[in-house]
Amino acid sequence: MTNGILEEPSDYQPLNPQKGNFSNSSKVIVSSILPFQETPEAQNGQFYESFPKLPPILDPKIAEVPFRHQGTVTSSSMAGDCSNISYERLEFLGDAYVELIASRILFPRFPDFSPGKLSQTRQLMACNETLAEFSLRYGFDRRARLPSALKRKMDGVEDRGWTKVMGDIFEAYVAAVVISDPKNGFATVEKWLDELWRPLLASRVDPEVADSQAKQVLATKIMTKGSKISYNEERPPQMSTLKGMSIFFVGVFYTGLGYTDFCLGSGKGANKSEAGFNAAAKALRHPQIKTIVAKKKENDAKSRAEREEKAAAEQPTAG
Repeated sequence: MTNGILEEPSDYQPLNPQKGNFSNSSKVIVSSILPFQETPEAQNGQFYESFPKLPPILDPKIAEVPFRHQGTVTSSSMAGDCSNISYERLEFLGDAYVELIASRILFPRFPDFSPGKLSQTRQLMACNETLAEFSLRYGFDRRARLPSALKRKMDGVEDRGWTKVMGDIFEAYVAAVVISDPKNGFATVEKWLDELWRPLLASRVDPEVADSQAKQVLATKIMTKGSKISYNEERPPQMSTLKGMSIFFVGVFYTGLGYTDFCLGSGKGANKSEAGFNAAAKALRHPQIKTIVAKKKENDAKSRAEREEKAAAEQPTAG
């Protein structure tokens, strides 16, 4: 960073997700979108080995700043003194880094996305709910220095204020990692965020079909005479580790063409409708879809031939 302006290191090589130069984090689960079972190990801060390693803040002077809420700062600090300042300035910078990195990841990875779809997906990646969940997974809530009034909210009803604080702390940490390592900090953070976001993008973003269109596309592909598509809850909603958030689980089932209640896909979402759209998007990638589509074409052709034969039989004969 020079004079407060974001800069990338001169020797920085950007990620190319289409060439696969990122580490394997397929087992990572982002619990605000893909809820995980909160095991005793998770409750004690021992996270799954596949969860991306937290990059360190190399400058000890600012190592604790991302966790210090403004409400705990008691007096003004001298210039250069980081011992009694809050995370607010770092959060300002981190917010910009998160948006920039999300944009850099999305642009090459989804070349067919419209600007609106890119913006919508970036908003999902950078929203307080997503970043707050990351904070909780890394135990930032236990490291945070918070006013007593805010701490009491942690034990009561969840509100958006608490979610925002956790999101802000994550953004402040991002900024601290970058500025504490002028040469490699940006590349380190981009690789880290790419790993964190990959499961979310895989579960919520279909590069071929927008979620809101998935049900319609699925029906067009496989619905035929005598067939039926059903969207059913597979289990009761589950509370996320982020208090107050429920995750719904919906499966899409197909009956017809020799199938009976055949499960084509399962989806998760913040409500039943969203879970259903995600289930339909996964169904479109099911290996059995090609077989069903082929059977549908045969069935449609047969039905069309029968209709034409019936229409011909009903035509009055000449003379």
